[in-house]
Amino acid sequence: MSKDAAALVPAAIVLLLGVYLQSLVFLNHDVAWVLDSSARLLNGGTFGTEIVAANPPLIWWISAILHHLADTIGVAPVVFLKTAVACLILAALAYLNIERRPYLSPKRRALLLVLVAFILAIGVHRDFGQREQLSVIFCIPWVMIAIRRSMGQPISTVSAFCIGIIAGIAIAFKPHFVVLPILVTAYQLIRLRSFRVVFSPENIAIVATCVVYLGAALIFAKPYFTDVLPLITQTYWGFENSLRTMVTVNWEVFGICAATVAIVALRGFRPQEAVPAMVASGFMLAALAQAKGYSYHFYPVIFFSLFALAFVALSEGQALTKALGMFTLALAMISVTLTSRDFLQNRSVNGAYGQLTACLIALTQDNVSEDGGFMAISTHPYPGFPITNYSDRRWVAATNSRLFLPSIVRLRALSTRNADQSTTLKVAETAEHDAMLNDITHAPELVLVDERPKRHAIAWAQMDFVAFYQEDPKFAEIWSNYEKIDDCGGGISAFKLIKENG
Repeated sequence: MSKDAAALVPAAIVLLLGVYLQSLVFLNHDVAWVLDSSARLLNGGTFGTEIVAANPPLIWWISAILHHLADTIGVAPVVFLKTAVACLILAALAYLNIERRPYLSPKRRALLLVLVAFILAIGVHRDFGQREQLSVIFCIPWVMIAIRRSMGQPISTVSAFCIGIIAGIAIAFKPHFVVLPILVTAYQLIRLRSFRVVFSPENIAIVATCVVYLGAALIFAKPYFTDVLPLITQTYWGFENSLRTMVTVNWEVFGICAATVAIVALRGFRPQEAVPAMVASGFMLAALAQAKGYSYHFYPVIFFSLFALAFVALSEGQALTKALGMFTLALAMISVTLTSRDFLQNRSVNGAYGQLTACLIALTQDNVSEDGGFMAISTHPYPGFPITNYSDRRWVAATNSRLFLPSIVRLRALSTRNADQSTTLKVAETAEHDAMLNDITHAPELVLVDERPKRHAIAWAQMDFVAFYQEDPKFAEIWSNYEKIDDCGGGISAFKLIKENG
């Protein structure tokens, strides 16, 4: 084996360890929902009708392909998905190894690849398979050619265009990600002082990919734009958090990103460090724009910050800034490692989350027939997902959670409301009652209800979800056919259908 190929071996071992650890924990709730519901598209369903979600359809289309392939070869979709992501990580590592061969020695490349493999497979902890992780993987080749472009080095037009298509897919996952090529191109404009970089093959490919995707979405997911998006625009703010809350919860990420940019600035914004720092900053802006503060929104910020710091540590430069980079990288890696350990332990069979989830899976299997269905009343995809994926029972609802409840809870909590707030509350209440009535008429054999003291997006608000839905006489009549049964504890109550809805 050549030294160049051998540089990939330690990273491959770390990747295998990561895949093994991910096999011991339950799939992320969002990823589980997308994977399961994508099968509805294979059965002729339409995004925006059979699947109602705040996010655009691209990840569902990709997941539908994976679901179809898994069914074709007879592999469980969850296993196939995790394997596919692992293969993507391996491909990114192989590309990085080849691309960095002229610039780093085999030993330094091995160190870089181990770092990347660790963050992609283990440092992502509970968010394995999320769009942000896929975006990071797809952006790695683009970041590398952006570095070379910033240095004025020649790049094959065909290679740049193909890599731009891959990056375009990553950016198309969320409209917020459009800030990534804007920041990188702005940096290149300042450095190269030439507008030709704006029309580079990779930029043209990114724009073309996004335009084609938008056109396809308008054609094949029209209800999302005409029916879902108008309601989401008015009410989805209920899931948002303040800037202060996001900073408080993710202060390590903000610190790592700020330190990275500062160190890169001290080193004169050299391309191999500045480009990933710009991408990290772009993902930070995207995370803040989404205003949720979820861990996976900030994951790309961590990855590309550490990516930039790794180049600082492995390349030549001023001793002081290099030492600062190595010190910051070490602290960040300790933080990522400890966080990943805690999340992975909690989601394993011995963790609190893992034990509750395993119990809910068994509860669902015991109380729902193989051809029956179930649903949950919760502001979070959990407990519906990943329970659905592992119980092999059908999820009947069009959404993964009650999308309009958070805004309803927040608006009802106001002592006084202005005209706009009163109108929004009425819209949200009507939409939620209609959505619930549509879901409950599928006669789910089991309904799980989140009654925990602290619930997603509404914190400690003491709202009785079932009582809210019983304000609708039609729901109240149907709900009379359900009775409470023994549950798994943990604040998740269970209600079983005792007779068919009349």
